[in-house]
Formats: sequence, structure tokens, C-alpha cells
Amino acid sequence: MLDNKINSQDFINFCNETLDISGKIALAHFRDIRDLTIKVDESPVTLADKQIEQVIRREIEKSIQSIILSVKSLKSLIMNLNIHGISTQLMEPEVL
Repeated sequence: MLDNKINSQDFINFCNETLDISGKIALAHFRDIRDLTIKVDESPVTLADKQIEQVIRREIEKSIQSIILSVKSLKSLIMNLNIHGISTQLMEPEVL
């Protein structure tokens, strides 16, 4: 049976790794404000903010791509099993 819940330790590891990368960017720009813009709500946005946002988006996208590839691999495996006459009825259809 497949567990379609997020593994909490994997999620914690993902967050920590992303925060480590973000922290390095923030430290590299510490007390070196460049390319400062002001948003409509009058809050500042620095180059570091923009770079950190890009990193977070990239890491989330990589994680999502990994999940998509895993699901595609699973579907392919099930199709191959079915082609060879091996029953896959025990697998949860809503996960596929």
C-alpha cells in the first residue's frame, strides 16, 4: 500500500536545506543593501530578498518534479506489470 502523505522528516530536511541556502544569501548581502525597491504596501525589497525567493521557488519546483517523476515511474511499472499479466489490483487507484 502506498502512503501518499508527506513524510514529516523529509519535509523538515527540505525546509532546513532551503533555509541553509537562503541564510548564505542573506549573510552575503548583510549590511550591503543594493537594488532596493519599494512595494505598493511601502515595504522594502532588496536584491537578497529577490535571490532568496528565487532559491525557495527553485527548491520547491525541484521537489515537485521529483514527486512527478516518482508517480510517472510508478505508473510505468504498473503498466508493465499488467502487460505481463501480473495483477496490480491491490494498489490504491486514487494514488495512481
